[in-house]
This record gives sequence, structure tokens and C-alpha cells, in this order.
Amino acid sequence: MSIENFNGERLKAARTIRCLSSTELAKLIGVSKQAIWQFENQGKVQPKPENLFILAQKLNFPTSFFLEENWQDVSAGNCFYRAGSSITKKQKEAQKQLNIIRGKMYSFLDEYIEFPSLNLFQLSKEDHLSDDIIENLAEDARNYYNMEDLPIGNMINFMENNGILLSQFLLPDVKFDAVSQFISIDGLKKIPITPYNAAIPSFCRVQFTLAHELGHWILGHMDSDEDSLSTEDYKENEHDANLFASSFLLPRDAFLKDLPQNPNLYVFVELKKKWRVSIQAMIYRAHYLGRINYNQYQYLMKQISKNGWRTHEPLDDEFIIPKPTLLRKAIEMLVDQNVITKKDLLSKLKLHCGSLNIDMYEELAGLPKGYLNITTTTEPKILLKK
Repeated sequence: MSIENFNGERLKAARTIRCLSSTELAKLIGVSKQAIWQFENQGKVQPKPENLFILAQKLNFPTSFFLEENWQDVSAGNCFYRAGSSITKKQKEAQKQLNIIRGKMYSFLDEYIEFPSLNLFQLSKEDHLSDDIIENLAEDARNYYNMEDLPIGNMINFMENNGILLSQFLLPDVKFDAVSQFISIDGLKKIPITPYNAAIPSFCRVQFTLAHELGHWILGHMDSDEDSLSTEDYKENEHDANLFASSFLLPRDAFLKDLPQNPNLYVFVELKKKWRVSIQAMIYRAHYLGRINYNQYQYLMKQISKNGWRTHEPLDDEFIIPKPTLLRKAIEMLVDQNVITKKDLLSKLKLHCGSLNIDMYEELAGLPKGYLNITTTTEPKILLKK
């Protein structure tokens, strides 16, 4: 007996999200690689019910996910990855599929919620973005966003307030920090999405990672496909995004005003409290701006290593790492204000995003674990006797 409405493309999507090759999935469920290929190519061979159950179990998707039609109204744009040289092709494809689901979830919630509009600083078209031009662009961007010379307290809030949807990775064992991509719904609405690695160990690294991604958005890198770039062009884009992030987080004049001549390591520790940027990034910035020479820079970086601060700096434990809020707040608002019940919400999420396990909806939206669980029993009510 076969499953007549089995959708092979949904199997491929689920396998892609779990970062599995056809060979790896075949070994997991005890069939041949050829069988997986046949399952994924509709019209060839469809799995027996027992194989569908095993596929769903190993891939951690409901069986109904594999029986649903494909999304017809969504497409994914070009991607840019922070530390892209360390990402595998399987991880890239997984992020693309997850971003499509994120886009579908956002599009559904957008029917009820007035999300912040996309508000990106627009740069003038330049033939070549020199370092000086990028430095000035970062200053112009700060003026555009009315930041004055103040530190940026939270890049997550900043980007979400300006219409960029943030989310955290669901992938295990990833070695890259973030990815940015447009998801298009119905060919009209473009949703800018920047998921980042939930395993980033410090607040300051999250700050720089997201400022780097903002650089990709503002500098026009999303207009080109990362995969089509030469190695030299890719490195140049990464350099430009890093310089933008550094200039945006540490505005030249204000930072130099705070920085004494010949600063020692502990001056940077104190400045970290204000600017909320890593000590290493501030040392690099001080050298780039000419406040310290190369020998001083080398000495300070050696002191960083000597003190064991390469991966864990002073104050890292004092800054709480925030999480994205847009999707979570949207769902909580709909439920708390009785616009929709959790039961109906799950039905609509299934309709728009596909049948996923509850924990996957929760992870994608940044909801507390168990938030969407629905039970039919409540605690007994007792009253005092009069």
C-alpha cells in the first residue's frame, strides 16, 4: 500500500532542514539512497505507510507535513553569511528552508499585527566603497537614525524597530554567526530576515555580528548572490561589513574623545562598560583610527592572549544576551488579548507554515518552551467554607 498524496518535495525540504544528505537519511531509515531519490521525485515511487512513519520519526516532522502541498507564493532571495567560509552547502540550504518558514509565519502574523516598517538608511551609489567612504556612511547612518554620539544599547531592538526580522538558528554544530536574506511573499511583500547563531557566547559578539549584518543590508550586498562572488569580492564585502559595524558601534569622534593617549588594557575594560563593544574590537578600532601604533596594538593583543581573554573577556558575564522579540510578542499579544486561541493559532500556523511539531513553532518564534501546548485539564478549584 502506498501513500497516494505523498509530497516528495516536502521530504526534501525536511531532509534539507535537518542537514542530511540522501545517503545519510537512507542509512537512518534502512533503505537505499536510490529509494530516497525516488521518494523525493514525485511520480516515481511513494513510500509505504511504515516507511513514512520512520521518515517522520527520524526527521522529527509530523507525518502530515509530507502530505501537504508546496508553498506557491514564496521565494527566497540572495543570502549573505557572516563567516561564510565555514558554512557548508547543507547548512546554507537548511537556512534557506527555515527562512521560508519564518517568512510565512511573519506574513500570517502581519494580517493581525502592525509590525515596524523597513527603514534602511539609503546610501548614494558609489563606483567603489573605499574605507573612508564607509566610515562616513556609518556616521551618516547614525545621524539618520538620530543616535547622536551615544552607544547602541541593543542591536536586536534597533534592527527589529527598523523592520528587520531577527530569529535564532535552529541548526546544530554551526560555525557561522548570522545570515541575511529577503523572503518574498506573493512577489510583492519582501521580508528582510537575519537569523543569528543562538550559541554566540557573549552580548558584545551579538552586537558586532548584527551590526555586521546591518552593513550587508545598507551597503547593498543583498543585490548580489554570495555564491556568484569571487573569493576576492566576497572578502571585500566582509571587510566592508566589518568596517561598517566597527564605525557604527564606535563612532570616530566620540570614541576618540573617550580614549586617552597610550591607553593600557584596563582603559578598554572601562570603555567596554559604556560602549558595549568587545575589548578586542575596541583595540582594533583604536589602531585603525591611529590612536595607537602597530607595536602598541600588537602588545595589547598579546596581553589579551596572556590573560586568557581571547574567548572570554571581562564583563562578558555581566551583559545579559537578549533575544529577538517581534514574533514572540506578536503571538503573545494575539493570545493575551483573546484575538485568537492557542488552538486556533496552531491551526493557522499549520495552514500557513506547514505541519510542524509544536517545539519547532516555538523555537522559530522565540516562544518559551511549552507555550503552545494545549491540555484539556486544569488544576482543581477549591474554596474556603463559609
